[in-house]
Amino acid sequence: MLRFLGLLAVAALAFAIAGSLLGSPVAPSRGSTGYGLRRVGACMFGILYLLIVFAHFGAFSYRWQIGTHRWNVSILGLDEK
Repeated sequence: MLRFLGLLAVAALAFAIAGSLLGSPVAPSRGSTGYGLRRVGACMFGILYLLIVFAHFGAFSYRWQIGTHRWNVSILGLDEK
């Protein structure tokens, strides 16, 4: 799941960069293509954000299966010492 989220982030970044380059004065004739690619990148980042939030809630739903000791260490930041 996390690898997919990483790949989605890289793809969204690639779309955003391509849109920025095509919408710049370097390629003024392709401004509408650049605008569209920037929007696609922004939508992909929005989807990525929602998937990260859902993954967080999915992982947090297993909190009762985590042992009490691990719960204290991971959530409260307590040391094992």
